[in-house]
Amino acid sequence: MSIKIKFLVITSLLLLLSSATIFWINRSSFLDDKRSYLYSSAMERIQNATDEITKGSDKVMERVQTALLFFDGAIFSPQIKLVATQQKWGNIQVYRQVEGATQFMDSLTEGPSLPPAQLRYLQALPEGKLQTDLNLDRPESLIVYFRKGDLLIYGDLKFEGLKLASQKGALGLWNPARSQWKPPTGLQHPELAKDSFLGFMKDQGSGVREVDLGSREYLVSYSYLPQIQTYMFQAFDKGQIYSVLKQTMNKTLMASALIIALGLIATFFSVDSLTQSISVLAGGMSLFASTGQSKPIQLKSSDEVGRMATVFNSMLEKIQGLLRQTEEKARMEAELETAKEVQTVLLPKSKVDTDQYTLKGFYQPATECGGDLWFHFNDSDKLFIFIGDATGHGVPAALITSAARSVLSLSMAENIWDPAKVLSMMNQVLCDLAKGEKMMTAFAALYDQKNGSLTYSNASHDFPLICPLPMEGKKLKKNDLVFLTEANSKRLGETKASEFTTETVPLAPGSAFFAYTDGLIDAVNKDGTAYGERSVIKTAVDSTNRGSARSLHDIMQKQIVEHIEAQEQPDDITFLGLYIKPT
Repeated sequence: MSIKIKFLVITSLLLLLSSATIFWINRSSFLDDKRSYLYSSAMERIQNATDEITKGSDKVMERVQTALLFFDGAIFSPQIKLVATQQKWGNIQVYRQVEGATQFMDSLTEGPSLPPAQLRYLQALPEGKLQTDLNLDRPESLIVYFRKGDLLIYGDLKFEGLKLASQKGALGLWNPARSQWKPPTGLQHPELAKDSFLGFMKDQGSGVREVDLGSREYLVSYSYLPQIQTYMFQAFDKGQIYSVLKQTMNKTLMASALIIALGLIATFFSVDSLTQSISVLAGGMSLFASTGQSKPIQLKSSDEVGRMATVFNSMLEKIQGLLRQTEEKARMEAELETAKEVQTVLLPKSKVDTDQYTLKGFYQPATECGGDLWFHFNDSDKLFIFIGDATGHGVPAALITSAARSVLSLSMAENIWDPAKVLSMMNQVLCDLAKGEKMMTAFAALYDQKNGSLTYSNASHDFPLICPLPMEGKKLKKNDLVFLTEANSKRLGETKASEFTTETVPLAPGSAFFAYTDGLIDAVNKDGTAYGERSVIKTAVDSTNRGSARSLHDIMQKQIVEHIEAQEQPDDITFLGLYIKPT
């Protein structure tokens, strides 16, 4: 038998032996991986069920809102009553509290009057408070209590998701407020499980736990549903889950033991025939396999082993070069990730909600580091907002945004609210920093809550727009949108001589302000089609006409996420929306 054949036989046996040995040593790790998979799978299943039930509760709230839109202050319109009856929404009753007395106004469908206890509970609700109640004995209905001014709203509405889940028996439910406990079918010792399960579910969170109920062990995944003040959980019998896995492990271990024995026997009878060259080659390869390092093998043999040594030396040189490149790449990726984390810290919280307004922002960089920036700061009477777009993206653009963010922090610390002055300060810093090689478009504005005005200054940024509240009975048209085209100047960092001015426009209650970077209109889908400015304008007009000006930011975010999907984008995408609440 030639050396080549002997080497192949022995190498094959050694590989099998190594695989069996590694598998035996990592037995616990293998089980841990499987356990992690089961944990994540259990959590995913309960999360999917949670999402479905959340959709159901959201649908109930949408029906309440829709019904109230068609309530004229005294009665519901016949159209909404017809829709509610045909679609089997359930019942909504409206009462009016006048001078301490409660007067029934109208109901969406025929139904019994509200019992005194529930009416008193409804009367005690704070202004604007919405409260839900779920009776697990009637999971097909969701009770809604809501107070708006002198109107008291009670709803007993159809809620199908939870009823369907309960009928299947796959889910367990616990309503602490009503002390209702509905264990899933197949759960042994439900009363013993109740004491154990309630102990770790009472923190109103979600997770996965292993629970020992004496004769059986369970894997329990649970989640709290704040919309219906109810816990939902699933229990899986660990004995059934792991039985097949344990059988497979035992068979695999037996096979590994047999392979090891055969490998040892084959190695014992073949080792005497191996040459010194093969020992040197094996030693070099073993050293590389265990430490990742080795010296070139010096063999003068011209047979198969000598040729293998030459190939090994060539591979060793290439692998060591690749390892050096990989190490350098890993270092650079770590630095980029650190820069990304630092830049994320520079961004403000994405939502501010006060009694006067709601401000929301969206930021998605094209690479690890982005060149877009948005920011805000406020006090009890004023709100300052900023959005900017540095040329390019990546680390150089991120450095520009960091410098701009520093100016914003200084402005906030020094109580500087003037948009033109802030842009002027930022222009001086960027001119000194980038020397005209990197610039930034920017828009800064100050919303004054007392007089309902917006004072702004622009540095060649895409023109923001205002969606005014349409007159009653009128539809908003494209020409009704107010584009903030005045007070425009050169880009930041272009020249120190730039002068920035301000312009003031009214921003009335019920209107919405929207600003964005060009990454929004340049965002492409998988077909290469850009989102476009026309889509931005159409969305703004449609949202306002549907009475959804308050949700313009959320609608725009949903549309752009659906548009780009997982497609890599040419530029960072940033936008913000400001909605002025009606007084």
